[in-house]
Amino acid sequence: MTAEREALKASFLLAAGLQDARRESLAGDASTRAYERLFLADGSRRIFMDQPPVESAPCPPDADPGTRRTLGYNAMARLAAGRVDAFVAVAGWLNRSGLSAPRIEAFDADLGLAVMEDLGDDLFGARIANGADEGPLYEAAVEALVHMQASPVPD
Repeated sequence: MTAEREALKASFLLAAGLQDARRESLAGDASTRAYERLFLADGSRRIFMDQPPVESAPCPPDADPGTRRTLGYNAMARLAAGRVDAFVAVAGWLNRSGLSAPRIEAFDADLGLAVMEDLGDDLFGARIANGADEGPLYEAAVEALVHMQASPVPD
């Protein structure tokens, strides 16, 4: 990470009132995003997402296959192109639909930064590895997918 990016992140956290939080890097995913866990003085935690604006633009909704190929992988795969505003919009839609998504506490779409609720580390894979019955977990996942399919998606 560059010193310039770190300065932007520090400034963002200051504006969000989180400048004193202890920061701890988390394992990444298969994207250009990076995550940190923020530990606040009151004992609570947040997740800090850093999505540098380095990916290609998202696909226009009416793009034909040729245009999508020309625009690159994000357009061909119909990805959100690392857009923090898209992440915020989807999290809001999921919460309004009665599903669980992290509550967004602060974000700057242009900078690609967001602070959100920390939902913890209780992953299905870890629970199953520790002996949990996987049936109810997968049933809950399928019920969430069915619920999402039945919920109107906002423009």
